[in-house]
Amino acid sequence: MILKKETLEFLNGQRNAVKDEFILGREKAGSSELIFVSLPNGEKPIYALWNSKKTVKKYEKKEDKSGEVVFKKVVSCGTGGESAYVMLIDNMISKLRKKNISLNASGAILQLTNYLEWNTGRLYNKRNKISLTKEMISKILKIGKQKTNNVLKELKELDVLYYNNKESAYFMNMKYVRKGGLLNEDKV
Repeated sequence: MILKKETLEFLNGQRNAVKDEFILGREKAGSSELIFVSLPNGEKPIYALWNSKKTVKKYEKKEDKSGEVVFKKVVSCGTGGESAYVMLIDNMISKLRKKNISLNASGAILQLTNYLEWNTGRLYNKRNKISLTKEMISKILKIGKQKTNNVLKELKELDVLYYNNKESAYFMNMKYVRKGGLLNEDKV
C-alpha cells in the first residue's frame, strides 16, 4: 500500500489536514480531537467524530490469507464484550443437593449472582457500589424479612454465604459461585 507523504504525515500527527479526493482534517481540543472528512468542494464535513484518548478504541493490524491488511478491534479484558458470566461450580452444587438445600435457598443463590462483585464474591449494588443489606436482599428476592432471615441462615450454615463484620458485607463463598476468578485459581 502506497501513501502520499501528506497522508502519512497526517496519520503520524505531524499535519492537521490532508487534501486528496477528499479532505481529512483534525482539530485538537485538550486531550480530545475532532476528526472530519469532507469533499474538496463541500461547505460542510460529510463525516465528523470526536476522538478522546480515554475512549479511543484500539485496533491491531493483521494480514488475512490473501495478504490484505485488516484492522481488528482489540477487545479489553473482562467479559470480552459479551454478557457477564457467573460460574456455578458443579461438584460443589452437587454437595449442596446432598445436604438437602431448600428450594428457597438454591433460588436465592441464583437470584443473588447478578449482584456479585468480580473476584471477591461480595454482594453489592452495582449502581452505587454499596454492599447489600438484609433489607436489600429481601427486596431482591421479593420475600419477607422472616423468610429472608431463614434463607440467609441456611446459606450461612451450608457455608455458601458469610457476613464479614469488618467490611459490613455479605460474601458468596467462591467454592460454590464465582464471577471472574481464574479457572484453576484454587482447584476446588
